[in-house]
Amino acid sequence: MSIIVPTYESGDGLLSVVRSLDEQTMPASDFEVIYVDDGSPDGTYQQLEAMAAERSNVRTERIGHSGWPSRPRNVGLTLARGEYVLFMDHDDALYPQALERAYEIAARNKADVVNGKEVRTDQPKWAIESYSRNADNIVGQTERHPLLPTNPHKLYRRGFLNEHGIRFPEGTRVLWEDVYFNIDVARHAEVVSVLADTPFYRWIRDRETASSTYRDDPVEYWRGVRRIIEYTVERLDGPARSLQRYQMLAYQFRHRVATAIDVDVARTSDERRVHLAEIFKVLNEDFDAALPQRLQARVRLAREGHWSAVERLVQLDTSNVGLTTTRSVRWEDDYLAIETLTRWDSGLPGRLRARGGRVYLDVPSEITELLPSDLLDVTEEVRTASTEIGIRGRASLVSWMLPTEQVVELEEQDDERALVTIRATARLRRSTGALGAELAEPTWDFTARNQLFDAISQRGLRTDSTPQVALVNGHAMISYRNKRGMLSVDFDQATRSIAGSADLAVVEGHAVAKGLRRRTIEVDIPLRGVHIEGESRINSSVRLHSMEEFTGSIVADNRGARLVAKFRRIPGEYRLSLQTDGRDVPTGVIVTVPARGKPFLTQG
Repeated sequence: MSIIVPTYESGDGLLSVVRSLDEQTMPASDFEVIYVDDGSPDGTYQQLEAMAAERSNVRTERIGHSGWPSRPRNVGLTLARGEYVLFMDHDDALYPQALERAYEIAARNKADVVNGKEVRTDQPKWAIESYSRNADNIVGQTERHPLLPTNPHKLYRRGFLNEHGIRFPEGTRVLWEDVYFNIDVARHAEVVSVLADTPFYRWIRDRETASSTYRDDPVEYWRGVRRIIEYTVERLDGPARSLQRYQMLAYQFRHRVATAIDVDVARTSDERRVHLAEIFKVLNEDFDAALPQRLQARVRLAREGHWSAVERLVQLDTSNVGLTTTRSVRWEDDYLAIETLTRWDSGLPGRLRARGGRVYLDVPSEITELLPSDLLDVTEEVRTASTEIGIRGRASLVSWMLPTEQVVELEEQDDERALVTIRATARLRRSTGALGAELAEPTWDFTARNQLFDAISQRGLRTDSTPQVALVNGHAMISYRNKRGMLSVDFDQATRSIAGSADLAVVEGHAVAKGLRRRTIEVDIPLRGVHIEGESRINSSVRLHSMEEFTGSIVADNRGARLVAKFRRIPGEYRLSLQTDGRDVPTGVIVTVPARGKPFLTQG
């Protein structure tokens, strides 16, 4: 396998690439890394040479400055010797099992491409729908184009690319060069596999990149979109490619055309309108039907040249984001059960009106007169609104969606406003949370993915829930409200402790402190409100203030959950704390050991 990394003034971002490649579970002897520097004027190439000198599987190449990643990638592809190639950006990372698992599925299926689960660090919602299941071959699937998202961070069979002469278009600035590349791949690929249950690529978005400048020049943007659409028609030609052609064009139409028809486009009469007119000739009204109705209305007005109406509609069309809160959070058996409520407040611009059991877009009469009634009646789209509960790794930023059941409710207010709500329930099992696999990471933040019309948001799940503690077959599991007011879950006390989350029942007749052989004290303190599934014994160090540590345990059995510890009998008053993952966690319990008589416990 060959990993190709173009570099240019990479700085510290390069360390992310290097570190992630060093941490691969695939042996270094099974893959090579080719860094192609695009004429960096700083010390990037010297940094690459020093790094390569310490790694036998690393090669470096330096070329004259081309100004774009295309040429370095093409040079790297020429130099590559691996059966498969992967293109990385110089400040991204691979997850530890990425190469090993991707190659397994590639070799098994003789795949032309492996589309591995990609994570965009600044957007939990990004590309979730592309990685809902593993698949041996999704060429011909009807849901979406098999190469979405069209980033080049995939595994490509090198012989396949060479056989068909597939390369990145070169130039000093080529918008969406990866889309051109993947359109050529789509023209010839017969087997595209999906690796969904193992995180593959980490697309780090914490700074401005070349792609984040695409809309800086509006004319350049629309010229680029038009060329992509024309190239799609040219390369995905013929009846055999009709499905892929439609899928790719429909995706570009929704995400790069319809949503980009904004106030600026409505107010201008420059080259942008010319490019849009040509796009409309290629993407006729048949493509409108695949759009949400709010976008259909915008596109129809633009097609007919009603630009003042377009401007007004865009101003009204403020996305109305659903806000989700928990109604109930509790442990049942071996899973966490979450009940949620999502509301869309229709009092904002672009609000909905309800009349006679139907829902309508509430727009001014001058727009209503220009649109057919079926575009204004959005009842069916409202009924397909959705809430899906997910989790996101605190460290990895990997998102997984949980099985979610929902009921959509529509309430007609006295002033005819339509209030859309969704009641949803979801379950989290650690053993199956990652698409049926176990969640290895210890700390996860819950998200709610809400969709109404074309607006999709995936944000933290708000909660007022108190900590919910469970001991499940030898593991501690704690759900809690994090510092941002959102729901999180901790496994095995990585960030939350049982002592700091459960209620220790220091009441007469429940806590025991007694002398054993006159020199030892035994403490047995029940933990109230702890859910138990199976038996557990979690060892922990116990500290009495000003004394050394002693061995203790959190125990769960048919007697319930409790803290058990033994320590030397030394007269005095001591605050009891637990040592958890290097942290000293107070329990709020005071152990009093008199010189004579029985020891006793108090809450303090």
